[in-house]
Amino acid sequence: MNKLKRSSPGFTLVEMSAVVVVLSIIGFGVVVTFNHINGSFRKDTVRMDVRHYGNTVMREITDRISKAQKVEFGSSLGFAEIILYLYDDATTILYMDKIKAVENDGILINDEAMIGGSLLFPDKGQFRENDQFDVEVTNFSVSESQEYLPGLNRFKKSMVHINLGLTLKSNVMQNDVENIEQINFTRGMFLSNNYIGSIN
Repeated sequence: MNKLKRSSPGFTLVEMSAVVVVLSIIGFGVVVTFNHINGSFRKDTVRMDVRHYGNTVMREITDRISKAQKVEFGSSLGFAEIILYLYDDATTILYMDKIKAVENDGILINDEAMIGGSLLFPDKGQFRENDQFDVEVTNFSVSESQEYLPGLNRFKKSMVHINLGLTLKSNVMQNDVENIEQINFTRGMFLSNNYIGSIN
């Protein structure tokens, strides 16, 4: 009687090749997904910093305007300029603040960063090294209210809208498409001291 010699079952070269191909496809998918998620996380982190900066700037501007006794608007470097006055008495100026925008430096008060120099423009920080992301001021404007208010012209001239536009540009190309995002902030304000001054 011939005994069939049983050999241990093994993998053929074709089976091993199939396993390698399937694992390679799965590995490639995992790497691509991870890179996409990592890129989204980076952009979300930078976007969150830009939004925090914009909201803090607008809050600081509206707070300073509400405390000022006189507010004037002008322009500087193609952007709006806000000049705030506080008087000791009717004629003596205690202080004057100038708020202006600089494209690559952000919003400045008397040529310094806001909140005593501690609110820095978000063009530097995590994920902004090696020029991965650029942040610029593209709009800083003040406009009078455009609402139709018959008989309330003085009130209308004392209502202003402050607009801030920041551009977030990703320098990491995806599908050969430049990724630019415009983030806008708007605050409406009633200038009570200007209104009271226009009555007198």
